[in-house]
Amino acid sequence: MKKLSLIHKAALASSFALIVIVSAFLITFLNYRRELEGEIISGLDVLMSGRAGLLSMYIESIKGRVEGFSTDGFITGRVARNAGKEDPALGEYLKKVKLPLHKDIYRLEAIDLSGRVIASTNLSAAGRSVSGEPFFINGKEGVSITERTAGYLGGPEVAVSAPVYSNGLVAGVLSGYVPLTQFAKIFLREQAFWLETAEPGTLAGRETLEVIIINRDRLLLTESRFIKGAVLKVSASTAPVRACLEKGLKTIGVWDDYRGVEVLGASACFPDLGWTLVAKVDRNEAFEPVRESIRYAAATAGVTALLIALLIVYFRKTMIAQIMRLEKGAREVSEGNYGVKIPVVSEDEIGRLSAYFNEMTRRIGERTRELAQSEASLVNAQRIARMGNWDWDIVNDTLHWSDEVYRIFGAAPRIFGASYEAFLGYVHPEDRGAVQRAVDESLNGLKPYSIDHRIVLPDKTEKTVHEEGEVVFDGERPVRMSGTVQDTTERVRIEEERRRTEERFRLLVENLQEGVWLIDIDGFTTYVNPRMAEMLGYLVEEMMGKHLLGFMDEKGAAVARMNIERRKAGISERHEFEFMRKDGSFIIASLGTSPIFDASGRYIGALAAVMEITEQKRVEEERKRLNIELERRVEERTAELKTALGEIEAFSYTVAHDLRTPLRLIDGFSQVLMKKARGLDETSADYLRRIQEASTRMSMLIEDILELAHLSRAEIREEDVDLSSVAGAVAEDLKKGDPMRKAEFAIEKGIEVRGDPVLLRAVLENLMGNAWKFTAKKDKAVIELASSGEEDDRLILCVRDNGAGFDMEYAGKLFTPFQRLHPVDEYPGTGVGLATVYRVITRHGGRVWAEGRPGEGAAFYFTLKRAG
Repeated sequence: MKKLSLIHKAALASSFALIVIVSAFLITFLNYRRELEGEIISGLDVLMSGRAGLLSMYIESIKGRVEGFSTDGFITGRVARNAGKEDPALGEYLKKVKLPLHKDIYRLEAIDLSGRVIASTNLSAAGRSVSGEPFFINGKEGVSITERTAGYLGGPEVAVSAPVYSNGLVAGVLSGYVPLTQFAKIFLREQAFWLETAEPGTLAGRETLEVIIINRDRLLLTESRFIKGAVLKVSASTAPVRACLEKGLKTIGVWDDYRGVEVLGASACFPDLGWTLVAKVDRNEAFEPVRESIRYAAATAGVTALLIALLIVYFRKTMIAQIMRLEKGAREVSEGNYGVKIPVVSEDEIGRLSAYFNEMTRRIGERTRELAQSEASLVNAQRIARMGNWDWDIVNDTLHWSDEVYRIFGAAPRIFGASYEAFLGYVHPEDRGAVQRAVDESLNGLKPYSIDHRIVLPDKTEKTVHEEGEVVFDGERPVRMSGTVQDTTERVRIEEERRRTEERFRLLVENLQEGVWLIDIDGFTTYVNPRMAEMLGYLVEEMMGKHLLGFMDEKGAAVARMNIERRKAGISERHEFEFMRKDGSFIIASLGTSPIFDASGRYIGALAAVMEITEQKRVEEERKRLNIELERRVEERTAELKTALGEIEAFSYTVAHDLRTPLRLIDGFSQVLMKKARGLDETSADYLRRIQEASTRMSMLIEDILELAHLSRAEIREEDVDLSSVAGAVAEDLKKGDPMRKAEFAIEKGIEVRGDPVLLRAVLENLMGNAWKFTAKKDKAVIELASSGEEDDRLILCVRDNGAGFDMEYAGKLFTPFQRLHPVDEYPGTGVGLATVYRVITRHGGRVWAEGRPGEGAAFYFTLKRAG
């Protein structure tokens, strides 16, 4: 096998060196990239977890408040009694008593089982129907929270609903509404904290750092820092959103965000709302330090490759050397001149010898350059890691520090004394003794030098450093000690802040008025707060490690086993449960329980928030008993009232009927006297006319009373009625009675209703007759019958005129018998017609009301069932 020439060997050696350098940098680059990505994702996960915790606590506070409202005795009683009709008193109670109890709930509403809002803290919202709304449907089943993209204020909101029970049955739903902007505020409260505590190189100063919420429709619920007006407009069907909506899982890693940009991020899932909480930062920005390293490596590789190329060319052109040049060069080398270079112009022995000579001098220069580059790389690496190295010559007490150590200590080389005593001068006075003991123990060979301590910089600021060192011994005598020092100030600060955060959370949990109970996968207690132990009559230490089933009877244990299986299936729920106290008595508690899963999705236990409701349940049972007794008494009084009303109506009918005969006599005799007494003076004749007119009005009044009594007792025979045709017939009768009047009747075609045709004709005769009467002074009367919408599945009808009208202040008297708003001499009548209308429509299950203005006409509305 032919041996390689020197030029080939040099080329191979240079290439191998280039490969080693590139490989070492590549390994360093990959490790740095992986560590940087891990740090950033870890920081995002901590940020996301903190925000998710705040959001969860906020949601639970709202749900708990609305659920508490739904058990209020006044609210449950009003909802049960006033189904199907508005209840202003309940709305006022919700506004003044309940709404101030939670600053973020801006509206409360009570809804009956048909979905109609019977009371609201916003009066204009009362009466509307929400029967198809998810929050109403879910609220009948239990406490729920539902996102609404278009709330009452026009923007997105969250509706929290809870069922309202009466006599153990759902009587309606109570709903509270929170604008979505309130949820964004809990992020803003902690924004400064997270930016201040983020490690340099991870989250601090990140311009693309963003925390957002995406709803179940995969739309942004919070503003984007990149797209203005993005709420409910920008789609975000990203990997974490799909993982949440399809599998209920959180996501940590790399994905494309809603802009199509690759990001590092972490997410949390809120299955009840279908929300995904995402904390992310653009990957391009996160890896900017890595790209700087790549550029540096590319430059280094280029320089190295260029040097190799030049070296090869150089060797090719200088293989031939002359003996004289080699002799002269050897002489100069023998004289100590190592910078001599001999031209090599051949490949023979002399050329190879010249090459060896030149290679020797070249390598000396190259090693010098490599050493300078290595020192520069070491300085840069120490700067990035905040770690420097030091060397202590113990015999001469001289101390060498790297540039990074000087930077950490804030010292200048020309000022630093370069001795062990000078180093101790920087050590915090309270830590100086510990440092000296650690050094002495290491010098005596007792244990390696490793210590954390504080230093005081010349500007009086403090830092925390970690030092490692090794001692070199000459026999048993220590002669040299070298090691490293790393600036751990930021890491210590973050660890201390995390410790304080954990302590604050512990104090919060231990001072809650609710019990907190944590069990492991096997059902054994791993944590209870003092309130939980107090409820059951134990000390915290007595409950730790005990099985959950030990705090209940057999019946409760059977239920608890099923509940544990539901937790393992990932089901969270709120329910009531009986626990057995240490003294053997029982308490009733309301529990909100949730499963706990590890990062891999494996069930590891469950968490319960427990509130004792024993007294509440006792009060509720007493209230139910009182309600039953009250309902019984109401039924008895209602029956008595119906009997009394029947007797009154019968009496009225009898009296009116018996008055007709004497009135006819009075009218007849007065007419005879008028004919025979022609010679009477004017005053006496006026008296007779007044007697006759009074008896006539009395007869009309009796006829109206009898008619009203008849309509009140008459049996209703329901059938389909063409109300438009009936109105047309009534209009023709009115025209025939006074053919000289100019009047226009506008009757809508095709109005068909369900009811008694005789009674409904009486309604139209009275309403249209009133309109005819009160338009008598108009040059042209306009009387209209038309439909005007729906109310509770009934058709709203209206009879309108352009006549005298009335003042709305007295509208309440219109439907009361014998009440009149106009003088008899202007508009004759008995005041019974509208009372008749009211009685007939009420018996048909509808309602009647009126609107008007003096001199501008009147409109009378009434509701009836549709035909069919």
